[in-house]
Amino acid sequence: MPSDARGYGARDDTAFFKKLKQAIDGAPRDLAKRPDVSNYKDDGYLGRLTDGAFALLADDEDSQAIAPHFSAPTLTAEDGRAELGCVLDGFFDRAARWHGADRECRCDPEHAAIAVDLGLGKSRFARVRLGYFIEHAKTEGRPHRILWMVPIHRLGNESAADMRDLGLHVAVLRGRDAADPSAPGLTMCVNLTAVADAQAIGESVETALCGTLAGACCPFHATCAYQAQKPRAVAADVVILANQGLFNAMNKTMRANLALTIIDEAFWQTGLAHYTIRLPGFAAEPTTWPVLRDANAQREGFTMDGVRMSRRRRRKAGDLPPRWLRTRTRRPNCTIFAGRPRRRSKRSRTKGC
Repeated sequence: MPSDARGYGARDDTAFFKKLKQAIDGAPRDLAKRPDVSNYKDDGYLGRLTDGAFALLADDEDSQAIAPHFSAPTLTAEDGRAELGCVLDGFFDRAARWHGADRECRCDPEHAAIAVDLGLGKSRFARVRLGYFIEHAKTEGRPHRILWMVPIHRLGNESAADMRDLGLHVAVLRGRDAADPSAPGLTMCVNLTAVADAQAIGESVETALCGTLAGACCPFHATCAYQAQKPRAVAADVVILANQGLFNAMNKTMRANLALTIIDEAFWQTGLAHYTIRLPGFAAEPTTWPVLRDANAQREGFTMDGVRMSRRRRRKAGDLPPRWLRTRTRRPNCTIFAGRPRRRSKRSRTKGC
């Protein structure tokens, strides 16, 4: 067997050569010019090519950087499941003891990560242990509710069905752009254009757009499927939601009695948000949707009007670039008015933009 490549450990040339030979046999070729390809499938020839490729990449920093930093698994599937169960039991036990400890004496909560091979059953093993954890937490008067985060809603639906079979009280909290299961063809929020505008300037969608029925709010609030699901989620012992929820604020009612957050599958890529907005359309786009109508305002208008005024003042002062493509990650602090702002004295403008 050819020599090992630095930084990669032992090579399985037998399996690799088998794949290469299958690819060679399946590759299209002109039978008249190349009727026989046995010389290409010779182990010696493939070995020299493979040695050359590994030697070429041995000193390449980018290639070496992607080498795994953990050892390859050596346990059988049965042994791996047994060890996985012990690790999960230990984590749930430590979490229970942390919640039961005196607030002034306990340290920061534990953050744990588990990396296992595909198909070992980590999600199923964790779900089976939720019932015991929740039951004992309720009995002892501790926080018991659990957030279960998933990358896609299909996995969320599968997890919810499995948990219900286990007797757990579960609710799925769908995102605004997710499909509404009760209204085929519609999304949970029907005002997604306004949502995109708020996200592009770094505003909280919940406070800047949704509002509350007791005050200024989105005109679709009363019939909104996204808002209607929240009471069910608050009452559930397990709340399943997409990984995007990790990067958004959660209100106090939803956080009540939360004991654990379990993130199923990778999540950090979800936080790499990039919003692009053209300044000429910045003032016009929010007015496309009737967001936060205020009956007490001097006119029936939009709270984004003040942003437009502020941006015109700042552009005149030279604080904004010319009107071409501009990428923003956060809108500078601005005063937002329900109607057209009155002209103020210089002394009263100190808190504006």
